[in-house]
Amino acid sequence: MWYKSTGHGDFEEPIPFDGVRMSKEEDSIWFRPAELQDIGLYACVLRANYTLAQSAGLSLMWYKSTGHGDFEEPIPFDGVRMSKEEDSIWFRPAELQDIGLYACVLRNSTYCMKVSMSLTVAENDTDLCYNSKMRYFEKAELSKNKEISCPDIEDYILPHREPNIVWYKECKPKVWRQTVVRRKDTLIIREVREDDIGNYTCELQFGNFVVRRTTELTVTVVERQIYYTGQGVLVNVIDINDVTPTFPRSFEGPFDITEGQPGPRVWTLRAQDEDSGPNGQVEYSIVSGDPQNEFVISPVEGELRVRRDAELDRENIAFYNITVQAKDLGMPARSSTDDIEFGLI
Repeated sequence: MWYKSTGHGDFEEPIPFDGVRMSKEEDSIWFRPAELQDIGLYACVLRANYTLAQSAGLSLMWYKSTGHGDFEEPIPFDGVRMSKEEDSIWFRPAELQDIGLYACVLRNSTYCMKVSMSLTVAENDTDLCYNSKMRYFEKAELSKNKEISCPDIEDYILPHREPNIVWYKECKPKVWRQTVVRRKDTLIIREVREDDIGNYTCELQFGNFVVRRTTELTVTVVERQIYYTGQGVLVNVIDINDVTPTFPRSFEGPFDITEGQPGPRVWTLRAQDEDSGPNGQVEYSIVSGDPQNEFVISPVEGELRVRRDAELDRENIAFYNITVQAKDLGMPARSSTDDIEFGLI
């Protein structure tokens, strides 16, 4: 399937090929002719069923990058801490040395497909049970009901077994009030209150290991100022800055850009902030990963580009990991970050 970016880095609807000016032929898109409206970022999504691939005589090999974007030697799985199981790599447990770029290659004598992906491993923040850059984010309205699920745990649940999940708030056991209900992999909060703001961690035992997922819950609150006049009551509703700008994902990439081009676009970031007024206006800036000042980001549009006076050279730096901050204009300001990883070709 082929997708085109919406302009903010997201690929949503498949491209509706008309078969005339724009057509899909085997593994390519043909434009006859190309037009200015075709400018953008395209993605081809390939899906393969591992069982069918095996029956067709295809073999699956995993590779890890040397750090410069090249995949050389296959990964030597020891079958203990690091093992290949069907179409996945299992780390029991993951360690900092596992950070890097991985590629799985599905091939036989006439066919080859490679999919690359990046693995990030991080230690918990000091005195916490999670890393603040690896949280999920949820929002709730005051006095409304809210469900918080324990996300991405499907691979750790045994078939036909109910998961035994323990919930914590701010990494501590909690005696939940009657309006907070635990049901399977979901925490249900009825009539959300201001003191429900915080970090919720679900914990699941998996063999000799513990799987944890942490979700930060923010609650939308309005502050009301009441003025008394000679003719009645005037209520002025003011939005306070209680929502942190959030990115759709905490990590983008890895992908490739071509070296030597004058000012190419790298990625467009878009954080959301549901506050109103200046509290909901977001500005973007580069906070790390650009030691030679080779990149620039539009503070309003969030478009990350190579500076026109900079010439990227793969021989000097082959791989970049840039951290971008989204900060709102509230007082005090709230902010979050997103990492963008890419290599030069």
